Amino acid sequence: MQVGVIGLGKLGLPLAVCLAEAGYQVTGYDKSASLIDSLCNKIFFTHEPSVMELLNSTKVKNNLEFSKDSTALYQCEIVYIVVPTPSNSLGVFDSGFVEKAVLDLLGVWDDSDVEKSIVIVSTVMPGTSCDLAQRLLLQRNIKLIYSPEFIALGTVVENLKNPDAILVGCSQDDDARIHVEVQKKLAGEIPVSLLCWEEAEVVKLLVNCYVTMKISFANFIGEICDVLPGTDSKKIANALGIDSRIGGKYLNPGFGYAGPCFPRDNRALSAWSQEKGLKADLAIATQSINSRQPHVTLKRLSKLLAKESSILIVGLVYKPKTEILEHSQSLELARELKALGHDVSIFDPFMSLIDKSNLESDFRFLSSLSDSDIFDLVVISPGFEDTTHNLSPSQKVYKF
Repeated sequence: MQVGVIGLGKLGLPLAVCLAEAGYQVTGYDKSASLIDSLCNKIFFTHEPSVMELLNSTKVKNNLEFSKDSTALYQCEIVYIVVPTPSNSLGVFDSGFVEKAVLDLLGVWDDSDVEKSIVIVSTVMPGTSCDLAQRLLLQRNIKLIYSPEFIALGTVVENLKNPDAILVGCSQDDDARIHVEVQKKLAGEIPVSLLCWEEAEVVKLLVNCYVTMKISFANFIGEICDVLPGTDSKKIANALGIDSRIGGKYLNPGFGYAGPCFPRDNRALSAWSQEKGLKADLAIATQSINSRQPHVTLKRLSKLLAKESSILIVGLVYKPKTEILEHSQSLELARELKALGHDVSIFDPFMSLIDKSNLESDFRFLSSLSDSDIFDLVVISPGFEDTTHNLSPSQKVYKF
């Protein structure tokens, strides 16, 4: 079977290499000529774990080709669309790139009478798949499936190969047969949730909103302990997590959520609910608790600091093993500390990849922790503890 992937970004490229490793003949298409050239010329590099290893493996090399011409997808029986769906000012996802990808495929397959399948992997608003099918695919021998992945940057390949389940939205169950076959070859015999388009689109939003609600609940435990001297928020969270109805995953008081997915999915659910005459009170409260966490942390740090102290923040990106600063709470905390007159320096293992063009006038960036003992306080962001083994034993440290 020949498989296509449209969009070779942070999810699309790992998906393409995993499909090739699973034995499919894969064509990866992206409109970025420079990206395709770098992939074809073997000069592409990413820090996403396992991707480079897979790209350089003999099996993937034999099964995967890249193209900047969408006509290369002509022979593909199934094509996965993994393109951006940016949020507008209201928080609603714009599916323009998805629709453009579908239209491109229709042009490529115009004279084909072979049954084809299109799988939308990009997160879209409820109602999008049905709208696209009714406007573009009537009278065409093309099955449309909505099947988003549940991945986290830094563990994309691991998540693709070991998902909890396959979420599938389709017009009728048989439409998803080939897609489910592909996914099970990739990930093994795992549960499949076959839903209608709208149900699957809502589930994708609800999963992320539920996880973020749990994160904010854990951080509220931290706020409770701030006013109860002698209590330990992590012990309380661990005790809660033992209850099987709650569970310990994501129930870890510390810092708020950030990155390209969690914040925007909450906003999208809120915006869609309002449009339908509903109030997504939990999503709104979740975002409110999350937004105040840098300031809550600042209040905790103020008890440890003198006026105009020198502070080193370890870990600026929103999570380890990425270079992404989007909604980074460490960056927000650094800015609040700077505004209070503190001298703030930054160390991050991914320093060379971070776009520092708008930050270097505010912060000093360190290439190592060798001089960390000159700081009054070192603040270690969640997940960066294993990068701080060079700190002086006498160094004053704040860990989340």
